[in-house]
This record gives sequence, C-alpha cells and structure tokens, in this order.
Amino acid sequence: MEQKLAELEGRSTRLENALAVSKRHLGLVRYDAFDDVGGNQSFTMAVYDDAGNGAVLTSIIGRTDCRVYCKPLVNGRSERDLSQEEQRAIREAKAAGPKPILSPE
Repeated sequence: MEQKLAELEGRSTRLENALAVSKRHLGLVRYDAFDDVGGNQSFTMAVYDDAGNGAVLTSIIGRTDCRVYCKPLVNGRSERDLSQEEQRAIREAKAAGPKPILSPE
C-alpha cells in the first residue's frame, strides 16, 4: 500500500508540474477592425501558462487582405506594444469561468 501511495504521489507531482506549463489560459476577442468590414471577423487570442508565458495572436481582416500578428508573452508581458483588443484578450484569459466567443465591448 505504501508503494502504491508513493507512486501516486510521484504521478500527482509530475501532473501538477506539467499542468503549470501547459498553455491553458485562453482569451478570445472578436471585433470589427474597419468600419467597412462587419461581422466581427477580426480577432485576437491570448494563450499562456500559469507563469504568463505564451503568445497573443491577432488576425485583422480587411476587404482585400488579412494580416496576422503574433506577439510573445513572457511573465504576462510583451516587449511589443499591445492594442486595446490584445490587452482585453489577456484580461479575458485571466478571468475564471466559461468564455463567450463574442466578447462584450
């Protein structure tokens, strides 16, 4: 019984360590980047681990093109300037509970 308990404790520790570095915090913000393009097709998604390490991915949809940007996050901060939507996605990722696909303004 003691051997089984030790095995379970070791397994639990390994799982907790793996969970801490898994990219499990997710925030998604959809919006209209331009007045002439509707439907909330542009989006920003923040994804990071418990330490705040991850990335912010932004896709901006225009009438004739689409641009995608990725900014790294280290300790919850980016060395690059973040847009309002990107900051909002990071806040959404921190919030507990279920996440709506369409975030309120």
